[in-house]
Amino acid sequence: MFSVKIGKLLEMTDAEKTDYQEFADRLRAKGIEDVHTLAVIGAEAQPLKIAKALSGPNERVLFVDGDFTQSVFLGRYKLGRKLKGWTDICQTQSDLSDLICVTSDPDIDLMFTGDTKTAWSNIVRDDLKKGLDALKDRYAWIVVSSDEEGRAAQSADAAVVAMKQSEYSDYNARSRVERLDREGVLVAGVILYE
Repeated sequence: MFSVKIGKLLEMTDAEKTDYQEFADRLRAKGIEDVHTLAVIGAEAQPLKIAKALSGPNERVLFVDGDFTQSVFLGRYKLGRKLKGWTDICQTQSDLSDLICVTSDPDIDLMFTGDTKTAWSNIVRDDLKKGLDALKDRYAWIVVSSDEEGRAAQSADAAVVAMKQSEYSDYNARSRVERLDREGVLVAGVILYE
């Protein structure tokens, strides 16, 4: 098992902490009991910050780097080792729990993307969904960082679209949500960040 330091990635201003906690509280208050996997589409560090806001003493969170289009986390932590991620084994029907890494935050575990050369397909999507479903009983939440197209979000129970405030407009948000809806993604909301 690999241990990952994520402290710098979780650094937030007091205003950010308040905003993310309000988001997490609103999500819990909605009473969406069958939503355990939440994809975050179109963001930088926001998915990990959302994972932190949803975590707690009795709410352990698994963060999945589901953006297979780029090797952000795996590239950062490779350190000369061949670390495997979900794309490496999803088509072999292997147990994804073997890929879970502990982090410096006691309430958050992490799963890397893996081989980012893996071509997206319905088989990859379905295998990721099966793997995430199998892990649901171990975590209060599974937060998936999805690519801009929302492909990994198709494997989650619901998704939120993260948009920079400077890029937000009602039209942009509505068109993104409608496109994702056509792809089979249940969008629970839009969050804005600076």
